[in-house]
Amino acid sequence: MRCLKKNPFIKYVYICTDSDEAGERFYDVNKPLLQSMGVEVFRNRSTGKDWGDDLVSASGYEEVPELE
Repeated sequence: MRCLKKNPFIKYVYICTDSDEAGERFYDVNKPLLQSMGVEVFRNRSTGKDWGDDLVSASGYEEVPELE
């Protein structure tokens, strides 16, 4: 929010969250605040559990279990 106040020329914000309850809450709380500042809000949500899972699946690599 501070960045937007210092840079009023910013008119678009993408909110990128994980596909979980915390991500949904963050979006639901912040979207109206951003809109009240005159900012158009877009949303990107991870396809898998989180963005890390999306990156691993897109790379074609499988996660390696940690060694004990």
